[in-house]
Amino acid sequence: LCGNALPGLSGGPAAAAASKTSAKAGRRLMADPCAGFPSIKIEKMLVNNLGGYGPDVGKPPGMVFEVSMSNVGLTQTKAHLKVNTFTGYVPNWVPSNGLHTEWAAVNWKPGTTVGLVANFWDPETKKNLTIPRGYMTFSDVDAGLRDEEEFVTVSNFFSNYYVGDKTMMRTEEHILTTTFWGTDGELGLDNPEINAVLTPVQKKKSVTLQFGPEGLQAAVFKLGSDKGHSAREIRFGFEASLLCSKTRMPNGRILDAMELGQGNIFPVANGKEAVKDLKSLGVCVGAECDS
Repeated sequence: LCGNALPGLSGGPAAAAASKTSAKAGRRLMADPCAGFPSIKIEKMLVNNLGGYGPDVGKPPGMVFEVSMSNVGLTQTKAHLKVNTFTGYVPNWVPSNGLHTEWAAVNWKPGTTVGLVANFWDPETKKNLTIPRGYMTFSDVDAGLRDEEEFVTVSNFFSNYYVGDKTMMRTEEHILTTTFWGTDGELGLDNPEINAVLTPVQKKKSVTLQFGPEGLQAAVFKLGSDKGHSAREIRFGFEASLLCSKTRMPNGRILDAMELGQGNIFPVANGKEAVKDLKSLGVCVGAECDS
């Protein structure tokens, strides 16, 4: 650990162990509920050296992942995801950076911010890719036990955003950027590992961004938090999580993303009302995306 982080708080070793337990339960699902949605799955970590802090010391700074793509409007199905800093970066617990089953994670010291840019790269042509359609989801946006709130500020590369709860996620909309604040104090024990199934709390602390009509060339965003005593961490992926991931209820029952009642967490579109009609928001599934 670096600085004054406390083991077992957000982004620490105890949090990693707890999230893996929920991941094992989620893998019992037989089918991917997000199949058909535009999807980019993070498959493998190639380089883990964000800001040059390691653990892959000696390799070029940044994080590089191997990804698989489906229904994003491109013929190719494989690419690399590159994540680099464009500001100063102060990590708190470097081993927590990287790939956690299906989610990328960035850990930082409370009271600091880090600017990041994520883009997709064709390793064969050595060129950046523009992704015509897709999603980006941030999860585990919460706060420390002394109200040190985390935030994600993103450039407005999206046409719609979906949150799981307007009380645990405070939104500030601006002309060029949008900021999402986490307000729920927590020990880091609800970090997601897989995308197929999320708990109600994990959905309440997530935001899904739908790429705009020009597609995605690069996602520019900043992570930060108020001053505090616990390491901070936010995870992200490139699937339509709040629109398609199932919900594992406290009683063990698994609900479809849009299943009515029983305490299910419905996505709220653009901070207004719960989603009722996906097509009216430009959400497509399967072959209808190309029609």
